[in-house]
Amino acid sequence: MKNNFLFIVLTLFVTNSSIAQKTESEWKVMIDSYRSKMDILLERERPRNLDIVSFKKAVGKGDILISETAKQQIEENTIPLIDYGRELAVKNNLDITDKDELLYIASFRPSTDLNEIYTIDQNDYNRTANGPSYQFEETTKLDGRAIFNCALAAIGVDAAYALSQGAGTSWSIAALRTTFTNVAKRFLGPIGVAWAVGSFAFCLYES
Repeated sequence: MKNNFLFIVLTLFVTNSSIAQKTESEWKVMIDSYRSKMDILLERERPRNLDIVSFKKAVGKGDILISETAKQQIEENTIPLIDYGRELAVKNNLDITDKDELLYIASFRPSTDLNEIYTIDQNDYNRTANGPSYQFEETTKLDGRAIFNCALAAIGVDAAYALSQGAGTSWSIAALRTTFTNVAKRFLGPIGVAWAVGSFAFCLYES
């Protein structure tokens, strides 16, 4: 009986210690590294006659194909974020297995409650439906407006209407994951989520 009790305690300890162990600073370093690697990769793949925004649109439409080497590197770059996203999902009692959704979850710092309900004022909602607004108010707590605007900024203005229609004015971070990933893939192509996450996470940190 005593041995069984010790086994259970040790199991719980190992399980809990493996969940979202990253500190705020470690999370930021991870996001900075990821974004830097993706920027370098995009620059290497981008034709010189196209800017980054036009390049992403062209890839999303299938007009330009990125190399297999780039696809492999993108997949390798996402591994740490997917692992962290899985840890954060477990910490928040969420059963998420989709890699793109885990990438989206990884955009949020370790202290974030993914199940908290966020709202956006109707006036802000109407404005964001026409494109992102970057006039953030300084706050110690992330709000719905910041999350929504960062999503629009990361995915692109062209995706603003689709994202706003799919989200509405009240949602949790967890609930927004499907809309975010679907819109990212629709406007930026199969690797759209991987591209968007770096900008999205960095925007969340700055806001």
